[in-house]
Amino acid sequence: MPDSPSVSPAESESLSATRTLLLIVGFSIFIVWLSGALLIASSSFWSYCREHAAGVPMAGLRIEADLRLPEPGSLKAVIAGASLAETNISNSTVAKALGGETEQVLRVGMPGATMVEVAMLAPLLQRLHPRLVIVPVSDLVLLPDIARRQWRLYDPRVAGEIFNFAEILADHDQQASGLLSFAHPVIRHRDALRRLFFPGAFVEERVSKVVKDRQKRAEKAKRHKADDDKDRKRCDSVNVRALGVLAARVRSAGGSLVVALTPSRADVLEPSRMQAAIDCLRARAATDGYDFVSIDGLSMGREHFRDSVHFTSAGTRIFTLHLLPAIRRVDRAMAK
Repeated sequence: MPDSPSVSPAESESLSATRTLLLIVGFSIFIVWLSGALLIASSSFWSYCREHAAGVPMAGLRIEADLRLPEPGSLKAVIAGASLAETNISNSTVAKALGGETEQVLRVGMPGATMVEVAMLAPLLQRLHPRLVIVPVSDLVLLPDIARRQWRLYDPRVAGEIFNFAEILADHDQQASGLLSFAHPVIRHRDALRRLFFPGAFVEERVSKVVKDRQKRAEKAKRHKADDDKDRKRCDSVNVRALGVLAARVRSAGGSLVVALTPSRADVLEPSRMQAAIDCLRARAATDGYDFVSIDGLSMGREHFRDSVHFTSAGTRIFTLHLLPAIRRVDRAMAK
């Protein structure tokens, strides 16, 4: 019989080194997975984050904490969206209409969020099983583009339902960054956690805040000017598709999505500006399976706005009362 091939000492040493490297990599992945799982399951960690995370830079961390802490089935409704969700709808009024306490209607708002980013909340919302998810939107939902920055919250399963393969490839760097952040809460909230636990590192940033605020206001004015370009607003935008994905996921958890169109101060002066959004969302509501509340019959004026899009307390009361008939109707249908 021929002799079995022998392995040289150099080859044996190389194989041993490869096995050792694979063991180290595998053990590291396991530690990362285990630490992430333990943090996600830790109510103490999320309670601390909810209590101490403040300001726009920590919005993603605070919102995840808000959605991780309640027990499934304990909420009657969640009001989710951009900053409009925090300011333009009264959770106490909605709770009273649903026969519950204020604490049973949770408001989570991410300043500057697109509907793509709001849809990324779907798995957390599904865990809570609220009967209603209310999302206030402006006519900017018709814009075809999304914010070119790292998502504060990201879920690859939701992204796969919103984007087609060509869109994922075209934006592969942001998608890859989102996928990495999905792997661990410390990775996705690294900037917020640095601010939370090492606030001294941001002294210089606070000193220059006035200058940065001026720059942001100037950039925001430019964006709003571009946003007024009607040719860029389309009913097949990625943000409109994201609402359909969110609706399907909320339904799968036994709830219902209510999309409420909110006017801006300019829209109050010229209501026809909103017509494209009204026509689009009304049609998509029928096909995508959510309830749409238009601004038809809403009586508001300039005095009900504290800036271009956010309501005063009086404006919030008027707008919430405008929503209540639809909210009660959907809630009764869900109770059957």
